[in-house]
Amino acid sequence: LKQVAPRPDLVEIWDTTAKDPVTLVHLKGVRNSVPIPRHWSAKRKYLQGKRGLEKPPFQLPQYIQATGIEKLREVLSNDNDSDTLKKTNARPT
Repeated sequence: LKQVAPRPDLVEIWDTTAKDPVTLVHLKGVRNSVPIPRHWSAKRKYLQGKRGLEKPPFQLPQYIQATGIEKLREVLSNDNDSDTLKKTNARPT
């Protein structure tokens, strides 16, 4: 099949099992054609298998940490937390 194809680099091992492998290889070689992703025939949805993996928490790069912005954000978030607690604990009159 690779000898017949105009672009043998596009021929894959499973192309020989197609109903019309010559036409398939021709269509793959057509200019501006887009290949079909491998997951198109999967029974699971795309990326559903990564559901159980946990990502590590995001860390700022070193050059941003050097500015001390993390400390400022912690102070601001603590102030906001205390403000919301005061609002929720306030009794209506």
